[in-house]
Amino acid sequence: DGLDTSSGTNFSSFCQNCNSLIKLPDGLDTSSGTNFSSFCSSCYALTKLPDGLDTSSGTNFSYFCQSCFVLIKLPDGLDTNSGTNFTSFCSNCYALITAPEIVMSANTNTFANYSQPFNGSSWLRTVYLILPSNTNFWLTASTRISIESFRYMADHAPDVTATPRTLTIGSTNISRINAEDPTIITDLNAKGWTVA
Repeated sequence: DGLDTSSGTNFSSFCQNCNSLIKLPDGLDTSSGTNFSSFCSSCYALTKLPDGLDTSSGTNFSYFCQSCFVLIKLPDGLDTNSGTNFTSFCSNCYALITAPEIVMSANTNTFANYSQPFNGSSWLRTVYLILPSNTNFWLTASTRISIESFRYMADHAPDVTATPRTLTIGSTNISRINAEDPTIITDLNAKGWTVA
């Protein structure tokens, strides 16, 4: 609880591979951090992140919390507005159910199918995602993502009509959307996104 990280700027690989770590101190000060690459990655037993975790200065979120197998939710105030790298962000977080607004609009990396954010997060239900404009995006791991979450993505998706992109969500999710709110796909198409 007395861990002083108030002057830290580089939190890359912070607690990486701490296989038995269950929680981080609630007062962990990361407000000056710019690099959160592999932050708590492979912390297999980590159940939660501090509610006040400050990532507002963060630019690199690659492999952030990758393979945190029992992490159920991300903090409500997690700030990714300045993020430019989201490769494998929260991938293999098998138990992850809830993510707050995740802003990827400034992303500069191109994702392959295996390096997509949330890859393997099969229980994901709520995620308020602002898609990147520079790359195609996959969100196929979970068939439980709420229609409300897809509606948010459509409402906040960047216009990529000049350079069309593909949002791959899988046939099960497409069927659910068509049954409940087909305007989601229509609105994404109008912004240049092919939904597959």
